[in-house]
Amino acid sequence: MKCYDEQLRQLQAQCAREKKLDASIDELRTQRKAYADRADELRKRLADEQADVERL
Repeated sequence: MKCYDEQLRQLQAQCAREKKLDASIDELRTQRKAYADRADELRKRLADEQADVERL
């Protein structure tokens, strides 16, 4: 019976770790999207600034 208890404990620990990793992945995807959006915004701003410089 101890063998089964240990296996169950290990499986529960693996499930908990998997849930934690899934949450981390979701958070990192959210951050990646935010950074990509910010990079796009900055590229557009740079292009606008460059156009202003060229007009001068």
